[in-house]
Amino acid sequence: MSAEYEQVFEDVPAGNWAFAYIMCAYEKGIVSGIDKNHFNPNSDITREDMTKIIYNTISDTVNTADEGYDVFDDDNEISDYAKTAVYALKSAGIINGIDENTFAPKTLASRAQAAQLIYNFMSSQYANAAAKKRLTTEKESTSVSSKRENVLNLLVSLGMIDGTFDFNYNAEIKKGYFAQMAAYIKGMPEGYKATGEVFSDVSLTNEYAPSIEFLAQLGVLDNEQNFYPNEPITLSEAVKIILGVTDYSYFAEELGGYPTGYNAIAAKKQLMSGVECGYNDILLGGDMVSLLFNSLKLNIVNITGPNSFEEDTALTILEKWHNVFSHRGIVVANSLTTFYSESDLPENSIQLDSGGKYINLNCGTTDIANEIGGYVTVYYRYDEALDKSVCLYYEMNKGMNDIVTISLDDVEEMIDNTISYYDDEDEKIVVLLLDENYSVIYNGTYYPDKKSLTKEFLDNKNGEISVVDNNSDGRYNIIRVVAYETYVVNNVLSKSSLIFDKHDDGISINIDESLFEEYSLTFADGTKAVIEDLVNGTVISVAANDEKCTARVIKMIVSDRKISGVITEVEQIGETTTIILDNSDKYRVNKKAEKSLPGVGSGISAYLDAFSNIAYIGNNNTGVFQYGLVIASHRDKGVSRKISMKIYGSGLKSEIYSLTPNAVIDGTRCKSYDDAYTKISMVGTVTVGSSNLPTGVFPVRYKLNDNNEISELDTPIVGTDEGMNSLTHISSSTSVFSSDGSLGFSIPTDTTTTHIAIRTTNLSDKAYLEDDNYLSYGSATSMTRGNSYYLAAYKVDNSSPYAALIITYNGYGMSYNHTFLTVNKVYKVYDEGTNEVLSCVEGIINGAMKKVKVSPKYESTFEGLKLIQGDVIRYDTDYLGHLVYVDSSTAVVKYNKDDKTVTLKNISKGQTELINVKEVEQSTHVFHGYVKSRAEGLIEFVYASGGTTKTINIRPNDIEWNNTSNILYAQINASTPVTVYDSSEKENHRVYAGTYDDIADYVHNGNDAYSRILLRYRSDELKEVVVFNDASLVE
Repeated sequence: MSAEYEQVFEDVPAGNWAFAYIMCAYEKGIVSGIDKNHFNPNSDITREDMTKIIYNTISDTVNTADEGYDVFDDDNEISDYAKTAVYALKSAGIINGIDENTFAPKTLASRAQAAQLIYNFMSSQYANAAAKKRLTTEKESTSVSSKRENVLNLLVSLGMIDGTFDFNYNAEIKKGYFAQMAAYIKGMPEGYKATGEVFSDVSLTNEYAPSIEFLAQLGVLDNEQNFYPNEPITLSEAVKIILGVTDYSYFAEELGGYPTGYNAIAAKKQLMSGVECGYNDILLGGDMVSLLFNSLKLNIVNITGPNSFEEDTALTILEKWHNVFSHRGIVVANSLTTFYSESDLPENSIQLDSGGKYINLNCGTTDIANEIGGYVTVYYRYDEALDKSVCLYYEMNKGMNDIVTISLDDVEEMIDNTISYYDDEDEKIVVLLLDENYSVIYNGTYYPDKKSLTKEFLDNKNGEISVVDNNSDGRYNIIRVVAYETYVVNNVLSKSSLIFDKHDDGISINIDESLFEEYSLTFADGTKAVIEDLVNGTVISVAANDEKCTARVIKMIVSDRKISGVITEVEQIGETTTIILDNSDKYRVNKKAEKSLPGVGSGISAYLDAFSNIAYIGNNNTGVFQYGLVIASHRDKGVSRKISMKIYGSGLKSEIYSLTPNAVIDGTRCKSYDDAYTKISMVGTVTVGSSNLPTGVFPVRYKLNDNNEISELDTPIVGTDEGMNSLTHISSSTSVFSSDGSLGFSIPTDTTTTHIAIRTTNLSDKAYLEDDNYLSYGSATSMTRGNSYYLAAYKVDNSSPYAALIITYNGYGMSYNHTFLTVNKVYKVYDEGTNEVLSCVEGIINGAMKKVKVSPKYESTFEGLKLIQGDVIRYDTDYLGHLVYVDSSTAVVKYNKDDKTVTLKNISKGQTELINVKEVEQSTHVFHGYVKSRAEGLIEFVYASGGTTKTINIRPNDIEWNNTSNILYAQINASTPVTVYDSSEKENHRVYAGTYDDIADYVHNGNDAYSRILLRYRSDELKEVVVFNDASLVE
């Protein structure tokens, strides 16, 4: 087993009994050395190091401890690299301190402590995740594909594969072709002649005859009459040939011969690394590339006598037969830059620090120069023509490299030697620690003033940051930044190569190629562009290194993409604005373009950058009507009498606009501010549904002039000089939004219909309207089908049947698809967001435990519910995720433990009476009943009620088990969520996510142990089951 991995640490030679175990864990990133060259295998292990090793096996699945966790009294003694591990495993219940408050990180771990840690780990939910740690992810799959292309280039450079043709990675490999590859590995003599007499189906004219007969002469091929050179070869057959030509067949025969022994040796020698097919599958081109490369890395086997053989661990097949050598180390320089200064290396070169030995290599056709700061294994060969050693292939060393790539959009902060970013996959903020001597490579070269590389500096740029820890110490020592700034071409001076920006004509970019050591001007698809392509309106994304660097680098990507459509929705998340068009395409808007973004319902013609973001908008809000909700109007008391209006609109926030003194209001041009204020004051009370908006709050259409002032205002009042197509009220009602996009079947909407929602149950409280978080702006497509809305509808185009603007309130309410939450407990918690102590309800929903804080605005109503364990509710939340509404302001299932009864309530949009359930198709159906029998997913139960505000006994004595008129059936599958409330003494009154097996029936268990169930259907589909095993309900 000693030859299974290459040696990395000087103190762990291949002959060491633990070599394979250490190297396996090292390559999987579970352990690292005390430095680049030493592992110190015989030293004792501390408690913190033992914890870190366990954490590394599950770091991608275990949650880090929440902020504010209880720390140990000796927290300051825990090394920085181990703190995350200690508190993550403490939070997961895998490790404890030596007492309640002390961890003793530097104390040596005893054998008993190690045994306890391993037991806790193996008993945890994370043990299985650790076993699956190396399963290929989508990202790794992409990496495998890229690696194969690079390996193919190596095989082409060695002459194994013909590089003049496109290689087919999906082609079935024929036996004859594979024999040629295998013969090359063995070093078949040049000019070897075939006889045509070895196999009856391999004649002299067969192009693979020399290779096939060479292998036969070596005894690699079976002594049979036919070889079948044109038949596909399986992976197992290919492995047998490979182990034969490399002499590893001697080891395979000792282990039982073909196929068992051969497959065992192949696995041991990692011959299958990167191979995706099974042993009995036909070998495809891509898998052959991986297999051949792994074969070339095998050690030479020396035959020392009859039945005597051994590996030469100091010599590989690549070295002996092909003069290809390898070194491991850190890429510390390329021809442009080192970590901290200019580079003096020749063009297309890198320098490798291999344990203090510096090796200069030509990059050849590889892109290894881009991996500056990374720890790599380089395969190279001396090129006589260049008189240099040339890199043929390289691969990143998984054990030494921890590389995190972060989109610039996700960077949260860069301060005090840390980078924090938002992890989209895990939906959390991650903080990375930087080495105090970290270096920055910015757009290709070193960055002189690394402290100026801040979040603010990178804002509004596109690209990514790669942070590299190349010595596994837990701190990242290299930051590689690729950052593009976007410009829109306004004018080009071809002679001087100057480009002027359309957004800011004071900005010019010099793209004279002679000024740069490295220069790239391409289109987004990679094809070369020229300066003549940069016409007015063209978008160009520019990544240039720091001007202080002598060696200048510039990369430019040209985009001539243009899109158009109608804006149906505008989203604002943090500082990022995104629009959705009527064809459902979604685009992020660059900051420079935001100021010219029109509102929902407006047509747009825009230019995209290379990253598919909107860089420039051909039209803007000037002179275009927008919809909004006036929150307040104000007139200065001074001489000016100037009027300002606070309007919530398409920018997803309230903006304050000044009104021009001669603005047109409802078709009439005003003569003064006083005249304008009089007209605004005439707008009466607006009714939404059956409730009134506060005085002074009303919908409008408005136009802005070039100074961002309101030049025209259209209120719900029809002015005497106003045309037919003005903002006109058509309905205030309560209506259901139907599946065909119509409100109450009388107000049709389409993608151009603007929808302003007021999400509050208290319409008269203006505080809600002054908080943008309780308002939303979009199109009618954002409304929930089947939901009932309190609304006010308005038209503009009298010739169109469609509403132009919809105002709704009380956005909280149940849709057909709202799920049940089965309460486990209710308690008080402190909420940092509101700085208040809030109620919190904990329970199972959709098969998972969830905690929901209660909004302070709903606190008194919630306390009146007096929820207890086993109650079932449906609820809605506000923008903070706080509970603000419970269906019908009561529980669907409400316990009365004094008399051992439950009250069953109706639910919104639900059918509960048996006759209605059987007759109504498109609805939510709710059943409550007692389980009679079950078998293979089918439940037979006695219908009790669906929730008619009826009170029933938990364990009635008069259940009519054989009354067929009340017998119903339900089929449940493995994906249907099952929630269980078990109040028996043995289960300690608990609520948990269960399975079909938790349902007990009367037939098998009798009167004392059958389950009560609550089933929720959407039309004819069973959505969830709540199981009440409450035979021994607590007194």
